[in-house]
Amino acid sequence: MQFATDKHFYQLADFIPQIVWTAQPDGYVDYYNKQWYSFTGFDKSYGDQSWIPILHPDDVKLCIDTWEEAIRTGSEYEMEYRFIDRKNPGSYRWFLGRACPIKDDEGQIVKWFGTCTEIDEQKRQEELLEQRVLERTKALKKLTVELQRSNQNLQQFAYVASHDLQEPLRKIQSFGDILINQYSAELATNGIGIIHRMQVAATRMSALIRDLLTYSRLSGQVDPFVTVSLEQIVSEVTSDLELAIHKAEATVLIESLPVVQGSPLQLRQLFQNLLSNALKFRKTTVPPRVRVSSRKVTGSDISSDSVSPIGEMLHYADAATDAQQFWEISVADNGIGFDRKYTSRIFQVFERLHGKDKYDGTGIGLAICQKVVMIHDGSITVRSQPDNGSTFLIYLPV
Repeated sequence: MQFATDKHFYQLADFIPQIVWTAQPDGYVDYYNKQWYSFTGFDKSYGDQSWIPILHPDDVKLCIDTWEEAIRTGSEYEMEYRFIDRKNPGSYRWFLGRACPIKDDEGQIVKWFGTCTEIDEQKRQEELLEQRVLERTKALKKLTVELQRSNQNLQQFAYVASHDLQEPLRKIQSFGDILINQYSAELATNGIGIIHRMQVAATRMSALIRDLLTYSRLSGQVDPFVTVSLEQIVSEVTSDLELAIHKAEATVLIESLPVVQGSPLQLRQLFQNLLSNALKFRKTTVPPRVRVSSRKVTGSDISSDSVSPIGEMLHYADAATDAQQFWEISVADNGIGFDRKYTSRIFQVFERLHGKDKYDGTGIGLAICQKVVMIHDGSITVRSQPDNGSTFLIYLPV
């Protein structure tokens, strides 16, 4: 078979940019194209093993073992190795080597055909990328340590807030009660009024500390998720709010709600805040009416304007496929509502749309709701209009 001596083959092999070589069935290399001699600078009479001296020392054994295994089994191979770069003494360039046997009609190997393709630039880019990944990983580990330290400091703060700060407030309230109960006759009306305002301020501060404590603890909670019936959770919250519901003459309708994976305590906080807000921000002309319902939707059903009022929240268009399913839980009321331009603000800590003199609260409740939902890989948003109620929409993965 005139393969390596064929004139047309020589012309073709010398034309392509890769190094091309052929070998006899026993592995003896009997031909290199001109790209080989151009790269190595070798004389054409150098011989069969002329590739060994230019290999990187670490690659010699791999190349010999791979080549001998291919000859023994008659199988193809592909591997990467480094050749000396004679234009830059002391340096090497990466190549991708391939070889395959040429067989006759009886399946006997009559020739080996191989190529060496330079991949040095690609390998350099890979090494640079790996180095950057290592650097980013190192920076991430450092950041993780700093976050852990920050969380520990936050836990210490939470302990101080729940104990050391609450105790002075309780004393202020107790001394205020003593002054009013035992010395009211000796105090002028203005004096009693001042004490009353002092107690109201202390009560508000105590509630603020309590809500901040709840918010800070959410990030540190790593309780494993369990199967949770949202219908049961909402029913229990409604039972806890029975006095407030009765006082407001409110109606709470609970429709069929799904079973999800999550933290019962956190999900309870979520609906506690949403239902409390629905009762708080009510109209004075009609009794409050709250409806809690759900439906199953896909990623394509969630419009971009109903996904994320804040950029930090999960954007399902990027995080999920259109076919992925979610539970949409709706908490709708007939309350005072608000202008939609405030949608991006209401989930922020301490954000209030109404004066504290008219509506009590600390401005942390909806921030807690947002954090709970995000911990559950979900999203929360709201649709509202002034004097036309609000509808909070929660999306949780099915």
